[in-house]
Amino acid sequence: MTLQELEKEKASHLTAADRIVAAAQRQKQDLTQWEKKIIDNHMTAVSELNTQIAAAKPKSIADVQAFLDKQPRDIILQPTSEAGLVEPITPKRFSKEYHQAFYSRLGRKGPALTSALYEGASGSGGYAVPIVVDSYIAPLAPTASDIRDIATVIDTTKDVLLPSTAPAGLPTTTQTAELTGFTQSTPSLGQTKLSAYLNALLAPVSLELAEDVPGLEAWMRTVVEAALIEQEDALMVSGTGSNEIQGLIGNVGAGVIAEPDGGSNLVTFAGLSALLATVKPKYLAGSSFLMSQNTAIVARAALAYSGATFEWTRGADGVERLFGYPVKYSASMPAAQRGNAPVLFGNFKMGYIVGDRGGPAVRLKILDQMFGVNGTLYWLLSRRTDARVWVQEAIQQYNIAAS
Repeated sequence: MTLQELEKEKASHLTAADRIVAAAQRQKQDLTQWEKKIIDNHMTAVSELNTQIAAAKPKSIADVQAFLDKQPRDIILQPTSEAGLVEPITPKRFSKEYHQAFYSRLGRKGPALTSALYEGASGSGGYAVPIVVDSYIAPLAPTASDIRDIATVIDTTKDVLLPSTAPAGLPTTTQTAELTGFTQSTPSLGQTKLSAYLNALLAPVSLELAEDVPGLEAWMRTVVEAALIEQEDALMVSGTGSNEIQGLIGNVGAGVIAEPDGGSNLVTFAGLSALLATVKPKYLAGSSFLMSQNTAIVARAALAYSGATFEWTRGADGVERLFGYPVKYSASMPAAQRGNAPVLFGNFKMGYIVGDRGGPAVRLKILDQMFGVNGTLYWLLSRRTDARVWVQEAIQQYNIAAS
């Protein structure tokens, strides 16, 4: 199966499981044993598909590099058939979507039609799929990663030392009467260093490819951006912080340790309620939940079991909310399993900071002095980023008991 087919099948399983939970919510009834079994079957299928999808798609910069390295540099646009004849890279028959997009462009002014070989491509080639958004080609299946959206993101020009207070919280103030000496304690000030770590891709590009493909630079920037987001998302969740981005899990507040409920839901209504209580009121304005989409289904099933389905809503703006707080997603968040921390809650704007050296744009540097004589250019695409937990107590984690 192609990557698109795997993604489509995964979406169908998630949708089917979501429909069962939603029906129970509407009827304000607990899930039956049969419904739970069906949901478990769907989630098992999703877990298996996740493994297949991870193997099928370029999930890191190294995978994109490996894919590019497999391509013949001199005939990448015209692969040779087994008979030794030169064949065009595009198929004899285009897909319906390509046909419609192609003819809709004829006679129009504006950017030329471009296409990208990304999803479903292999060493044997792929299908030309036109996806143009403001003259940039968009990846077909972007990974869910909302961490940058909810954290504080700044541009840096050098290493930045951020002031912090022990134990990584806000200082405590006291009211003092007039003409009375100050009795409050002096907070212990510390610092958090926000540096920049290089994430890069060095890609060989033939002179013919660079000259003949009109949207190559935009496509390369977009593909590398997608790879960077996936890599950064994983590090922002579980990075060690030593010569790399510091992850959230294990570095934020301890939060709660919760047992599964009577319906065998590993994330429970009681546990989520207790998690809210661990975040101090001064951080609640602007707080949000962070979890994976799979965990969201488990959480909704737990709400249905507890008769609290009304606590999970979707507003007219399309934003999902739990207990009135936005629910954000990260594909790298741990699964709802014993010993894991599948849910984070708190004020990420105050608790987590991301620094992009010179801005978030993917930089392109063409190295041609050494390699141009061989008919090959090397494109170096990169971004320098770091992220740190700033105020530890502003974010708390939900821990499922190990046993």
